[in-house]
Amino acid sequence: MTTDQLEILGEIRRYLKAAYDDYFKRGDGHCKSSEGYVEVRYPTYFDAKDYPEGGAAGIGVYSYVLGPSRMHDFKDFTEALVAVKQWHDDQLASEPER
Repeated sequence: MTTDQLEILGEIRRYLKAAYDDYFKRGDGHCKSSEGYVEVRYPTYFDAKDYPEGGAAGIGVYSYVLGPSRMHDFKDFTEALVAVKQWHDDQLASEPER
């Protein structure tokens, strides 16, 4: 993973934690056991030449609660960050469950 990817991964994890903290404080608690799972995907041996030295090829984020589906696949860390930040913002702006 590149230094930039590592930094973005940290941001993704912070946004996810804040969104889940809010959800479990105000939401109905319905969730799946894999909530917040993040996986870093590295290129195959054959594709590694197309990435910076040690660079990851993509990222997966599991979020049944926050995202539009369960597993969310991103080829770009910045794309993942934009999506997770939107989930975070949407969660914090949502009305509490009654």
